[in-house]
Amino acid sequence: MGQNGKYEFNPDLNPSPTPNTYFKTTLIGINYDLQLNLIKRKWGCFFISQGIGLMRFTPKDQHNDKLQTKLSTRAKGEDYNNVTFVFPTKAGVMFFLPSWYAIGLQAGYLNPTSDYLDNISNWGIKKKKDNILTIKISVFIPINTNKTGASPEVSK
Repeated sequence: MGQNGKYEFNPDLNPSPTPNTYFKTTLIGINYDLQLNLIKRKWGCFFISQGIGLMRFTPKDQHNDKLQTKLSTRAKGEDYNNVTFVFPTKAGVMFFLPSWYAIGLQAGYLNPTSDYLDNISNWGIKKKKDNILTIKISVFIPINTNKTGASPEVSK
């Protein structure tokens, strides 16, 4: 969600512009990440990850109307698809608790290839692609625990 009450645009780019100064975008995505454990100790690990995926997004105005079909809210000739590739880049830490439980904290950017998450590109103030900051807190609960105290991966 975002809002810019001081939004400026060039009306020469569209003869009857009605730029959106407010947007909220719903999104859903799927991605695959490769994780590299930088530091791994008995107490936990620090890691980084890089991924690739697809994301579908739907920008809407303050009245909950979809902006993708409102061509007057963008510069003339701007049209876009609401499905985009994402390249998630993340870093995090995981702390192991007794009984193989763990908690984690992770932060990163989704890095979508679209510049239309807010429904504008040419009229935007920044000339960079839109981006999404993600912060995730996780709790890991083991499905199978070994009563001997050895790690679940060890088998004899």
